[in-house]
Amino acid sequence: GFTRDELDDIAKLENEKYRTDDWIHQTTSVPDSNGSVKIKTEAGLIDVSVTMAGGMIKAAFIGGDFFASENAIADLEASLRWHASQPEKVAATIRTIFQSRQSEFNGIQPEVVIEAVMKAVSRARVAESQMRADPYGCYVNPGGGVHA
Repeated sequence: GFTRDELDDIAKLENEKYRTDDWIHQTTSVPDSNGSVKIKTEAGLIDVSVTMAGGMIKAAFIGGDFFASENAIADLEASLRWHASQPEKVAATIRTIFQSRQSEFNGIQPEVVIEAVMKAVSRARVAESQMRADPYGCYVNPGGGVHA
């Protein structure tokens, strides 16, 4: 357990920081972007969706019509949460999970999962760049009309 002083410090931090309107209603300057991909394999369809926050994989969701342990999939998804999106780092993490739980993936190959995650990341990056490029707001049309 915590000491009395630690509990006091926790309560102070909670009140001074985490219960403030600024903390509760904060917004991020890095918008989320999403990407997904489906890949047909001999083991079944693999459906991967990622949510990106800048260059980080904020969340990964792995599904499909393949047979695998729910716990193994949950571990894989958790290991990719707030993970760098560089291909070599993603590949190393996925291979590590597969090495420790190989029998629970029932024939799904780690290389296919790596490919699916990286394609989903790539699609999220495209979506993010399109969000930045999309004009927004009100502008005047040279023909005289106003568009929103």
